[in-house]
Amino acid sequence: MAIRAVTTVITFSPEDLMALQQILMDEDREAAFAFLRDTPGGKIARAQDDSHRPELEGGIRG
Repeated sequence: MAIRAVTTVITFSPEDLMALQQILMDEDREAAFAFLRDTPGGKIARAQDDSHRPELEGGIRG
């Protein structure tokens, strides 16, 4: 799926923020990549999926 250039808001849980802080303190490159791929990456992919967007925001009709 291609990423579309639309405004996308993602939120982080307290656990996500703690994990991110730990990665930054440890300077752990592998963990940083995994975090970016899985956490915001997954959230962005779901937000970009038309089937999960309300119809008024351009989502598909059921």
